[in-house]
Amino acid sequence: MSCKIGQLEDCTMKKVLITGASGGIGSAMAKAFAAEGYEIGVCYNRSFNEARRVTAEIKEAGGKAQMYMADLSLMGDAENLCQQVLEPLRQWAGRPV
Repeated sequence: MSCKIGQLEDCTMKKVLITGASGGIGSAMAKAFAAEGYEIGVCYNRSFNEARRVTAEIKEAGGKAQMYMADLSLMGDAENLCQQVLEPLRQWAGRPV
């Protein structure tokens, strides 16, 4: 099933990666998606403590969250982030994603 903007409720795999999730709008988005039952990838660059706090808040509220550190201005970090995020999806799907 493909998911389209505005039809997220139809997605069977409810996972989302939020860059900048350690504060501000990113943090609010991560918590809002978590409240709707999405598993959250909390991506941060330098704000480890804030990312840890957001992750803990999501988990304390009964949600699932995983932290990912990446400097997205560096191509290598962006590629590594994609690999870290996609590997569990590959295992789940049993095929390349």
